[in-house]
Amino acid sequence: MASSDAGATEFCGGERVLAFHGPVLYESKILAVEKRKDAEGKEITVHLTHYNGWNKHWDEWLPPDRLRKINAETLQLKSNLEAEYSSSNKRKGPAGKRIGDDGTKKTRRRDRGDTGGASSADDIRGLLEDKVVLPDALKVLLVDDWHFITAQSKIVKLPRAHSIAKILAEYCEHAATHHGPRAAGVAAEVTSGLKVYFENGCAAQLLYAAEQAQHAELVRDTPTARLCDHYGPQHLLRLFVKLPAMMEYAGVSPKGACYLVTCLQDILEYLHAHKDKFFATDAYITHSPPSGKK
Repeated sequence: MASSDAGATEFCGGERVLAFHGPVLYESKILAVEKRKDAEGKEITVHLTHYNGWNKHWDEWLPPDRLRKINAETLQLKSNLEAEYSSSNKRKGPAGKRIGDDGTKKTRRRDRGDTGGASSADDIRGLLEDKVVLPDALKVLLVDDWHFITAQSKIVKLPRAHSIAKILAEYCEHAATHHGPRAAGVAAEVTSGLKVYFENGCAAQLLYAAEQAQHAELVRDTPTARLCDHYGPQHLLRLFVKLPAMMEYAGVSPKGACYLVTCLQDILEYLHAHKDKFFATDAYITHSPPSGKK
């Protein structure tokens, strides 16, 4: 865990170090060093730190006690912490809830000086709710989606030219081109998981009542169809809203959780950057609900 004994250690710009993000150490690089004053007016040194292999979105200013010099001792500490946290994730109670020695459900989001970072695999729901943030423009589209369906008796016309499967495939190409092979591998895994969650949760969690008849007709007429090939960005955004709850008991390692949230946020930024392309203004058609339903 992070401790004050590292406080006297000096680090310099460009230095490769190990940095705590939650209870686990990650290989990192110091980009800059600054002197600042804390809340009590005391001068402190902070270090702009980049976690190797992570999106720069995760770069943050860290105090010395979150950093370690790279040597045999700290590399062994890194290995031990990863093993400890991996082991703790396997200890589950009924319904997949993780339990401690006293039998109570444990969430360790603030353990070891954690600041809500991406290693909080014991609380994946809270992590996704905290760290995966819809850009404001996409929030507006979600509100518009709700208004079209509940107030104007419309539904999304299917199939969408830009289906969920197509959008995610295009994102994977984007990740490979702009972020490199490691990010491409993460993107492939994350987007595959998103499609599984959508296929399994679409009817029960991602549709308004007015859309259920359309879904039933789709399944009846094309029983072998993949829903991701028919539904589009409107429903993909709804998936992002529901995803924290859907993944609450997912078995995600601390490092995997970090990659997951970074990739999910990058997908949202990709949707935002291409919103005019994906979110067509004529996506909705008039729907007449059965009597007594909205």
